[in-house]
Amino acid sequence: MEKALALARKGIGLTGVNPLVGAILVKNGRLIGKGYHIKAKLDHAEIVAMKGLSRAQTKGSTFYVTLEPCCHTDKVTPPCTEKLLDAGIKKVVVAMKDPNKKVNGKGMKILRAAGIEVEMGLMARESEDLNEFYIYSIGSSLPFLTIKHAMSLDGKIAARDGSSSWISNPEARKMVHKMRSTYDAVMTSGVTVAKDNPQLTVRLVRGRNPRRIVVDWGLDTDVNAKVYQDSDAIIVTSLESDKKKGKAFAAKGIQVRRYDKKRGLRPVLKDLYAGGIGSVLVEAGGRFAASLLRDKLVNKYIYFIAPIYLGADGIGSMGELGIGNIKSALRARIETIRKVDDNLMVEVLL
Repeated sequence: MEKALALARKGIGLTGVNPLVGAILVKNGRLIGKGYHIKAKLDHAEIVAMKGLSRAQTKGSTFYVTLEPCCHTDKVTPPCTEKLLDAGIKKVVVAMKDPNKKVNGKGMKILRAAGIEVEMGLMARESEDLNEFYIYSIGSSLPFLTIKHAMSLDGKIAARDGSSSWISNPEARKMVHKMRSTYDAVMTSGVTVAKDNPQLTVRLVRGRNPRRIVVDWGLDTDVNAKVYQDSDAIIVTSLESDKKKGKAFAAKGIQVRRYDKKRGLRPVLKDLYAGGIGSVLVEAGGRFAASLLRDKLVNKYIYFIAPIYLGADGIGSMGELGIGNIKSALRARIETIRKVDDNLMVEVLL
C-alpha cells in the first residue's frame, strides 16, 4: 500500500476534481502490475495497472488500491469494478472508501457479492490526507480553497508604503512556487494585481503552472499586467463593468466571466469546480481574504511568518470579519508548524 500511495502522489496537481489513486497488482508474492491516475479523463489506476496483462496473468492476484474502485457508469472511463471482475482478481485491499455518493461502499459491495475478498482501511489516514482536496470538493461541489500569506511576527503582510518584497525567505518562496504547482488554480484580487503585478506562475522550482484567476469587479486592472500574459488566465468581473475593456481582455484569449457582485464568490467557485478546478490557492490581501472567510469558503490557511516587526502602521493580514467579542471569534485548528530556515510555516484548518 505504501508503494500504491507513492504512485498516487505522482498525480498531484494533475487530476483536477478527481482523486489521487495508486494501484499495485501482486500474484504469488510478485508485483505484476502498477499504475496511478495520471490525469482527469484518462484511465483509472486499476486499469493502468492491468494494462498489457491477460486474464491468465491476473487471475488469482491481489489488488492494493488507495481508493475504493468505482462502480458508476455516468463518466468518461468505465467502472473499475467490472474490470476487476473480468480479470479474475481474488482479493482487493482498499485504503479508503470513496466519499462520492455514487460509490461510497457500493464498489466494495459489488466485489464482495461476486466472491472477491475485500479488506478495507489499510493506511486509510494516509490516503485521506493525500485526497483532502477531493474529499471536500466531491461533497460540496466547490474547490478546496487555501489562503497563503507571508507576514511579519506582528501579523503584517506589507509595510505602510505597501512594500512586501520580500517578507519571507528564499526557501519559503520556493515552497510557495511548489505549492502553486499542486493546485489547479491560483486566485488573486484586482487590487493585488494593480499593486504588485504578480505573475503567479511556477518559476523557482520545476512544476506545472496553475490557471490564474483575477477577481476584478470593476475591470480596473491593466490588460498588459504579467498575470494576463497567456490564455490560462481568467478574469472575474461584475455584470456592470466596462464591456469595451472586457473585449480587450477577450482579444488576448483571456476568459472574462461576469457575475452579480452582490452574491459574492460562491457562484464563481461553483462554476470553477464544474469546469474541472478542484483546488484554489489564494494569494491576495487581507480584505479579499476576509471576504472569503466571511462567506465560509476557506478550508485552509498557510502562513509563512518572518522574524520581523512592521508595527501598527503596517498593512494587516486580515480585513474586517464583523466579530464584536471574543466569544464570536472564528475558530480554527493548527494542523502543522515547521521551520523553514528562519521562517515558520503554519498550516491552519478551518
